[in-house]
Amino acid sequence: MLLTKYAVGVVCLFVVALLGGIGIILSALLRGYPLASVEVGWIMGSAALIWLVSLFVLGVALLASVVFKDVLKTLIATIVIVGIAVTVPNILLAPLELYYAIQLSPEQNRQLIEKWYRSLEFLRLTNYWSLGDSVQTSFGPRQVSTRLSVAVCLVTAAIPVLAAFWLFRRKTY
Repeated sequence: MLLTKYAVGVVCLFVVALLGGIGIILSALLRGYPLASVEVGWIMGSAALIWLVSLFVLGVALLASVVFKDVLKTLIATIVIVGIAVTVPNILLAPLELYYAIQLSPEQNRQLIEKWYRSLEFLRLTNYWSLGDSVQTSFGPRQVSTRLSVAVCLVTAAIPVLAAFWLFRRKTY
């Protein structure tokens, strides 16, 4: 039952991502852009990454539905877990900013916080959700390879699903 629910969600999200990519390509062609200027591979690759990101959210929702029986608790847990996963660098930086604000001068504080921002930027999941050559951050462009983006999206999509199946099998009824 759990696998069927997840499979239906995966297929539905795939169809939505595929239709979105095709819709973007068709709208560009209908507006008169030549086919050579429409980067079909990049658009469909981005649609595939969007699909993988949506699988992460679906996996978290599946995990929450295994843990909680109530729909409202499942929804709240999913929103909180996805929110925390997306904002991990900010969560880690908040206590550091407070500590440095109390202990150091404003100029020293700014320099140290910028170093921490740069060092924790690799934890920001949203950096891996696009296929562009560079992802614009508040500290300038950061190079993210396509393979790394796909790998990070696959791993983040697989972890909650595997945890949900593991917990589901361990549950006693």
